[in-house]
Amino acid sequence: MKESFGATFNLTALFVFVVLITGFILFGMNYYRAFSVKNKIVTTIEEYEGNLSNVSLKEEIDSYIKRSGYHIPENNLTNDKNNNDWTCILDQGWCYKISRVTKKVDGVETKTNTYIYKVKTFVNMNIPIFNKFFTFSNFFSVTGETKPVKRS
Repeated sequence: MKESFGATFNLTALFVFVVLITGFILFGMNYYRAFSVKNKIVTTIEEYEGNLSNVSLKEEIDSYIKRSGYHIPENNLTNDKNNNDWTCILDQGWCYKISRVTKKVDGVETKTNTYIYKVKTFVNMNIPIFNKFFTFSNFFSVTGETKPVKRS
């Protein structure tokens, strides 16, 4: 009888270990996917000089997102309270914010035609038990920004 309790404990410990390691690997893969999508969006915005209304830019980003398998449910973006100053592209699962660079000349700040685009992508945490206890938050997002982009 002692051996059956010992075997049950060992099998339970092994099962928990396998689940934890698998979860860690899957989280790492999803984090890498969000990171690579963020990098592609940043470089594409720099290539098109910040013209977010360009159809080619939208198509290039959309095709990369589809190829990479990146997908974030739309309700995660709309329910995130920290996205109030970000503009989100709901069907693609990323957000951006545009900041105008100011220059100080003789103590007076003047606005320039240079902008910095901040991009935020999200790590897909679609785990049913986890989602009940934690809401989608910025802890699981990846942010980056472009080099200063001069626009006319």
